[in-house]
Amino acid sequence: MGTRMEPSDFAFVVATHPAHFKNKENERIIRSKVMHDYLHRASKDSGSTDRRITRRRPFVDRRFVKNPRIKGLTSSIAITPDSPTEEDVCSEMELSKVAKGPTGLPEDHMTVFDPIITPSIAQTDLATIATSMQRLAIADDITACASHVRPLIAKMHYTGLAGKMPFLMTLPLAFFGDCESNGVNLVFLKIISAAYFGCHGCSEKWIPLVIHSHEAFLSCLCIIAPFADLSVMGSKQSTKIRAPEWRQTLAIMSVVPRVISNRISNAPGICDDQIIVSIAQLLYSQLASPSDQCIESHQRALDQLVRTRGGLPALGGNGVIAEVLVITEFEVAILKNKTTNKRCRDWMLVHHSEMDDAKPTILEGPLYSHSPNMLHLAKDKFC
Repeated sequence: MGTRMEPSDFAFVVATHPAHFKNKENERIIRSKVMHDYLHRASKDSGSTDRRITRRRPFVDRRFVKNPRIKGLTSSIAITPDSPTEEDVCSEMELSKVAKGPTGLPEDHMTVFDPIITPSIAQTDLATIATSMQRLAIADDITACASHVRPLIAKMHYTGLAGKMPFLMTLPLAFFGDCESNGVNLVFLKIISAAYFGCHGCSEKWIPLVIHSHEAFLSCLCIIAPFADLSVMGSKQSTKIRAPEWRQTLAIMSVVPRVISNRISNAPGICDDQIIVSIAQLLYSQLASPSDQCIESHQRALDQLVRTRGGLPALGGNGVIAEVLVITEFEVAILKNKTTNKRCRDWMLVHHSEMDDAKPTILEGPLYSHSPNMLHLAKDKFC
């Protein structure tokens, strides 16, 4: 009994007498060998639920296994849904590590959430919402002209900031279900929408261009969601970035781009003003969102659509669409520290060198401000 036995099949046997188990070194070796053998067998079992095994397996996003990327007009114009990749998930998980306070609870009592948010808003519900908004925005006695140029809201006599955006302020909450569960605060989004799009320039020049299609209208939410999230962060005066504070942006961007992609895939060759406006707003929303990986794909899509239409002068809206596209391209160039394309530079030189006595077509919005002989970005009390 006192002789140590080490057969080849039982190399981990280091104790041959009960007294030997009192030795700490023998106890450590036995536990290590037994655990190693268990983990080895469990790793080969696909049905194992041991977290020590499952966390070592490669990450697979089950939501997108059955939903491959939707192809657009061509491979170069396909709009990639803003769904996080495995690399993005790792970075988002770093953001989701919320610092804990003295009580052991996360600061502001915010719970850490999975950065991959399963869209709880059905596309059919989104279409229904857009349709109901259109009925509220367009009166029975107003008919849109074929070129979608005539300002529809100009014939409506609303007073106050909220009155200019009735279809946003009366957004039916029932279609979204529980707002808290899907991470979208619709009441707050409506307030931000009214402040952002409720100015005179937007209500008369831009809103008539976005209420003629579900895709163009819903893409407005992609702009509003980042501003809403940023305003919440600013009100807390916190320098820490918490993933839950981007919840609205992630929820909206996981649904709306896919709706626009479906419109393009269902109508090959489409290049109307509404699709261009939709993608332009997606591009603009990337400037304020925490991730900008889709900027180049949106730029390629817009470039091909504009070339198909025959250039910027061929776009509708009395030059408003072209103006917004050019300014957005310049903002992207500033963000990326690149030179904007020649088409935008030529358009800017031709039109803004002749605007001294002409009525400007630029939007009067929170980020846009017009002054004599120049156009510049400026802060506004609503921004």
